[in-house]
Amino acid sequence: MHFAPKEVDGLADLETNFSSRDVTAWTFSVTQESEADAYFPRIKRTSQFDLTHALDSLGMTTAFATYTADYTADSSGMTDDRNSILPSVKHQSFAGINDSGTKRLS
Repeated sequence: MHFAPKEVDGLADLETNFSSRDVTAWTFSVTQESEADAYFPRIKRTSQFDLTHALDSLGMTTAFATYTADYTADSSGMTDDRNSILPSVKHQSFAGINDSGTKRLS
């Protein structure tokens, strides 16, 4: 809850006359049910991270190296091409708020 004077130069008067009775009255008045229009800004955020270095430092080194990566049918069954490697690993996320609600994707 925020308190502010109605007049530009009314802060001193508010500080002088501020009492617990006023706080109780103000609190009670805002807890009464009433209709209000609320507007929220439309927000859209995206981010992208390159995880190649992080995964490499965690020990996932062979996936990024030309001579050690093995995604052939003998190893993982992903491909028959022995020259396949992962050039990089990226993570991208999106968050948006609009009139319809919130959307998040990763």
